[in-house]
Amino acid sequence: MQCRQCRKTHWELPDWIIPYKRCSAEMYAEIAEDNEKVCCDGTTIAIVRLWVEWFLIYVRHIVEAMKILYPGFSPITDNAPLAERLTYFVRLVVNSGNWVHNRSAYPVAD
Repeated sequence: MQCRQCRKTHWELPDWIIPYKRCSAEMYAEIAEDNEKVCCDGTTIAIVRLWVEWFLIYVRHIVEAMKILYPGFSPITDNAPLAERLTYFVRLVVNSGNWVHNRSAYPVAD
């Protein structure tokens, strides 16, 4: 991804991007919150909602581990808007090395 300001490629993703997903955290939050202004088919809506539900459960475990490893760690509150929580937790999971992906599941062609 090339930066629009400096024209260089940066290794860190912007806060609002969810790795390996096609939409922003804000869009995922809008879909999960049953926002009618989102234009998606029913299957996509169901997949996004299931992913958000799974991700928030997964994050709970990461947060508990972070609290044990780093006493005094206090994450964003549960009453924050969903878009803010998704953005915060995606960054937390990625930066802690706990982002689950399946890239290594596919063999490399010779």
